Amino acid sequence: MSFSKAATSITRAIATKSAGFPLARPLSLSATTAAPTLTAPRRRCFASHTGSCHCGTVKFQADTDPVAVVNCHCSVCRRCHSASYAPLVVFEPWKLRVTQGANRLTKYTTGKEDRFSCSCCGSKVYSELNHLKKRAAFLQNFDGHGADGKIRVSFKPTFHIFYGSGTIDVKDGLPKYDTLPAALGGSDKQLPENFHSKR
Repeated sequence: MSFSKAATSITRAIATKSAGFPLARPLSLSATTAAPTLTAPRRRCFASHTGSCHCGTVKFQADTDPVAVVNCHCSVCRRCHSASYAPLVVFEPWKLRVTQGANRLTKYTTGKEDRFSCSCCGSKVYSELNHLKKRAAFLQNFDGHGADGKIRVSFKPTFHIFYGSGTIDVKDGLPKYDTLPAALGGSDKQLPENFHSKR
C-alpha cells in the first residue's frame, strides 16, 4: 500500500474513532521520499500560535496550524518528560521558530531526535524529529492551554503512538498504535484502550 493510500485510511479511521476530536487538517504522507514523512495539504492559512518555556526565557511561534498532534508513549519521551506520555504538536520545520532566548537552549540527542530545553527552568521547548523531517513542540507550552484545561480544536490529539510501550490506559476514544501507523513505517497494529490494565 502506498503512503498516500495508507494516510487516507488513517484519516478515515481517526475521523470515525476520534469521538468529536477531528483532525486539525487532513493528514497525508509523501510517497516521493524514501522515509515516510508527515505533510500538510497546501492551503492558505493565517493562523499564528505562540508559546514559551515555563519561565518565559525562551519563546517560540508557529505560523500555521499543526500538521498533526499525537500522544507519544515511547520510553524515551516518558523518561525525558518525566510523564506518562508526551503530547507532540508537529509542524514543518520552517513553520515553528524560536523568537526569543535561542542562546538559552540546551540540546540533548536521543536516537533520531534532538531535544531542546530551556537552560533556566529546564522546560522542554521543542524537538527536531530528524527521521520524519519535522519539528515538534509540546502542547502545554503553547499560550492558551493553561489552568482551565481547555485545548483549542486545532491542538486536540488525533491518535497515540507507541502505546504498547506505555504504562497507563488512556480512555479517549482515539486510535492507539502499538508502534506507528504503517504510513509512518510502523506495524499499523492497534491496541485496545485497556491494554495496560489487562496485561
